[in-house]
Amino acid sequence: MPTRRSLEAGGYETTGATPGTRICYVCQQPVGGLAQRDEPTPEAGRKGVVLGDRHRDCEPSDDAGGSKKVYLVGTATVHAD
Repeated sequence: MPTRRSLEAGGYETTGATPGTRICYVCQQPVGGLAQRDEPTPEAGRKGVVLGDRHRDCEPSDDAGGSKKVYLVGTATVHAD
């Protein structure tokens, strides 16, 4: 597993500690390691659509407007823009 320092040197940023297990919003299975974090389109956001982390192999929702590559490490999340 990469260290936080090596991830930060590779262009990833720490977004803070997040307790608990992350669940893929597409397949409802636990997510760890390299994943995608989807954000809804403005229209879907106004409708109250909530997206989140998903496996990179899972297809994003039609309501996904943007996506960030994230690496979920223990209780900390780091992402690359």
